[in-house]
Formats: sequence, C-alpha cells, structure tokens
Amino acid sequence: MKKYWLLSLLFVLVIGGWAQVAEDGKSCPGIPSVTDHEGNVYHTVQIGEQCWTRENMRATTSPTTGTCIVNNDTKVFSFSGKIARWYNNDSLAYAKYGLLYNWNAAMDTFNVKFGELSMEKSGMTAVQLPKDVRRRGICPKGWHVPNDADWAELELTVGICTQEEVFDDSEAWRGRNSVVLAGGSDWNSSEDPGAPGNYSPDRNKTGFTALPGGYFRESNFGNIQYDAVFWTATQKDNDEAYYRYLYFNRHSLGRTEYGKYYGFSVRCVKD
Repeated sequence: MKKYWLLSLLFVLVIGGWAQVAEDGKSCPGIPSVTDHEGNVYHTVQIGEQCWTRENMRATTSPTTGTCIVNNDTKVFSFSGKIARWYNNDSLAYAKYGLLYNWNAAMDTFNVKFGELSMEKSGMTAVQLPKDVRRRGICPKGWHVPNDADWAELELTVGICTQEEVFDDSEAWRGRNSVVLAGGSDWNSSEDPGAPGNYSPDRNKTGFTALPGGYFRESNFGNIQYDAVFWTATQKDNDEAYYRYLYFNRHSLGRTEYGKYYGFSVRCVKD
C-alpha cells in the first residue's frame, strides 16, 4: 500500500508541479530556444497558443541551397534574387537588430528545386504562393515565416483589435496599445502612452521584444530607432507582400504592403 501511495505522490508532483505550463511572455514550454541551419540560437516566447522567436532572424545563407544571401553592394537592385543586409552594412554595430531581408530571401524562394524563377523588376516572373501559405523560408526547421493569419492571431491574443480603425495614405493601423510588443530602450521617445517610444508599464508586456531595426530600399537604409518592420508570408500580388510594423510615435500596429525588394526584419512562429 505504501508503495502505491508513493507512486501516486510522484505522479502528482510530475504532472502538477514539475510539468512545464504554457505561460504568456515566458519561454515556450520545453522549447527555451531554437537553432537555425547555421547554428544561430534564438530565444522563444509563448503568446497565447503561439510560440514565436523572441529575436529577429540573422541567418546569412539560404537554408535550401546554402548560398550566401548577404550582399553589401547597394548598387545591386534588390528586386532580383535573395538579398539580406545588415543595417548600414555594419554587422557589429547593428547585430542585435538581426538582418534585413528582401521578401525573396525571407521566403527562400527562387530555388530551382522548387521550379521557382528569379523576379524581374517588372514582376512578370514573380513567384505566386497561396495566400496563407505556411512556408519555412529563412526560419529554422519546424518553424515558418508568419503569414497574415498568424499575425492576426497574435494581435487578437495581445488585445490589438484587427479592425482597421485608422487609415493614413492607404496604410491601415490596428488597435491602441502596440507598446505591449515593443522591447528595449532603443526607441525614439514619444508622448503617446500606447506607442513603442513611450516607456509605460505596458512596455513589452508580451515578451515579444520588437526592436526598431529600420529597413533598406535599394541603396538606402532608413528609420533605425523609429520602425520595427516585419515581413509576412502573404502576398498582395506579384510585386508586393504584406508586412506589420511598429512606429515609435504610433499606438497602433501598422499593416500594409510594400514591394518585395524592400528589406525588413523576420520573426518565426512554430509550425
């Protein structure tokens, strides 16, 4: 009898006390970190039912071909093929922000194995993927570049309404408290209490830890410490894909589309 009682107690301790439980803002249960194909390690964060990487991707090669995608020659027009750049081409100064990828590199497209073609400036040979495709892209195996639906789920979980309430020059803004996704002390300051640049008690409440890593467009870099911009896997058409972004002085989360030749940050979500 004593033997069975001890076994029962052990079972209760393991299941009720020692088992890892999903908790928002903490590491994903049993997955404190994930490693990409190059050996780079990323911490994880549990947000609702989703497990996200807490840092931006920084892999410098294609997972499928192994070829280097970092190209510091800003004369190379970034519509063509896969291109990634460190902000200002300076990996030492801007390493914490991760790499900026054009959409081709983020999605790891244009691989002959998949029958894909490099994209011309005209967009006539662009790859078309299903609207809510779940594609690994530059992410670790078992993870994928979040599509529009993945981002919408995150927004609802953290209380950022997906209703597009404010429109500004065709850009759609959602919700009222984007500061819950913003991490670090790198943002330009803002007086808006719900904006990333306002150091309110809600800052990074979710643990998502978005940093204002800016972007690149052809030969230009811009908006370091102003914007955190993230690609989605969802395309609008041949030329453009959707993205999400936080702006230092906006309490809402932006959702719009830009040309695939822009270079933005990439986060990953577990399959």
